[in-house]
Amino acid sequence: MKKITKTAVSLFVLIVLVGILSYLVRMVFARNLSIEEYGLFYAVLTFLLFFVPFRDLGLSEAIVYFISKYLTKKDLPSVKGVMILGGVIQFLMGLLFVSIFYLLRNFLAINYFKNPVSETILVILLVYYSFHSILPAISYIFLAHEKLVKFKLSDLFNYGFILVFSLVLFNTLENKALAPAYSYLLGQIVAVVMFVIFLFIDFKWLFKESAKVSKSLVKEMFIYSLPIMFSTAGMVVLSYSDIILLTLLKGTEVVGLYSVAYPSINVILLFILPLASILFPRISKLHHIGDKNGITRIVYYIYNYFLMLCLPLGLMFFFYSDIIITTLFGAKYILATNALRVFSIAFVFMALREFNFAIIAGIGKPKERSKILYIGVGANILLDLLLIPLYGATGAALGTGICCVLMAILSSKIILKDYKAKIDYLLQARIVLSSIAFSGVIFLAKYLISFSNPIFEAILVLFISILSYVGCLFLFNALNKEKMIIIKNIFF
Repeated sequence: MKKITKTAVSLFVLIVLVGILSYLVRMVFARNLSIEEYGLFYAVLTFLLFFVPFRDLGLSEAIVYFISKYLTKKDLPSVKGVMILGGVIQFLMGLLFVSIFYLLRNFLAINYFKNPVSETILVILLVYYSFHSILPAISYIFLAHEKLVKFKLSDLFNYGFILVFSLVLFNTLENKALAPAYSYLLGQIVAVVMFVIFLFIDFKWLFKESAKVSKSLVKEMFIYSLPIMFSTAGMVVLSYSDIILLTLLKGTEVVGLYSVAYPSINVILLFILPLASILFPRISKLHHIGDKNGITRIVYYIYNYFLMLCLPLGLMFFFYSDIIITTLFGAKYILATNALRVFSIAFVFMALREFNFAIIAGIGKPKERSKILYIGVGANILLDLLLIPLYGATGAALGTGICCVLMAILSSKIILKDYKAKIDYLLQARIVLSSIAFSGVIFLAKYLISFSNPIFEAILVLFISILSYVGCLFLFNALNKEKMIIIKNIFF
């Protein structure tokens, strides 16, 4: 149990560190590039990453599944066969996409990205794309062997090296617009080399054992992987369709503004996603032993208390969107403020969606989750087509926010249909009332407190406001010591 707890804590820390590093990378890029150059890089990168599920073919998860299967049988030649088969197919699919996009590079630069520099950025990132399939294939081997920390280290090393190379290249390259692309390429190469070394250290037998590959294995792997590909594709389309359509309809400068707002809200999601990840195995275990009451109890506390955490976090970002953007990315990105404010409001529903998806996965209903996901994808694309031409980055944020509300409602209905958790509306009213008091204290404190340094002023105002919020929760009996212990036990 101590080992499991230690691993869970290590993963939580790694997830947060990866999120912070990826955010730092964006900050460095934003501060060293113009809005258009910043948007152009992420437009090209997003275009390539959009096709990852079709290059991957769901084989990354298939590698984990079949390695585990053959390890239990101690069939090491088949284990190596799975690894080679999955890795080679992914690499060849990657080369296929690279070849197609290389041939179309001039057409894409003129007609889609509408910037001649994009052709050079695309060529550099195509080399990066060639290596992009290797790192996941290697890291998933560690996941299959339940070396979870090393599995997650791949992302940490990747973003860590990207950050280091970007700091060097922005100070040495004459054309700074190319620095992000070279940083991603070099960071990926170094991370791949390091993980090949880890692979040799941890699994020396792999380099000695002969591989066993058969037609039946190929067939079995594809039968397993292709449904996963379509499910993963839905999530990727949902994540990247905004930038794809912004590039097409409004240009790369608007992409630059959106690429500041959306990652900013992901900073607070970093503290929600690990909690949702913890929920999945907990719910899954209760589901398999048939403890319906245990799941209902967890659902009750999630639904009645998630607002207590999420609402003030969203409000903080809403009131300080301008300071967050100008402090972290620079005053030139101030036009992204409204988009971030929209995301700040939608954050509550983003968090609920993540909790719901974890619960639905735990109770064994992945098909229902996929249906909701594709409904969200369809709605998001339709809303983007309507709102982006009118409101640009803010329109894309509105579309995403509305889709998060839709998916949160649909996923809640699925859960509450089987697990009749009672929603305590009086408690919700107390939390909302405490949040209104929290907002009021922010307004009052901002009026009364004035410092030349806006960051110091914001920290002091938020400190006073948070103390007031917690005090109101206890005053209105929305929170007490007993409830705090129960909530802690659900996750830890």
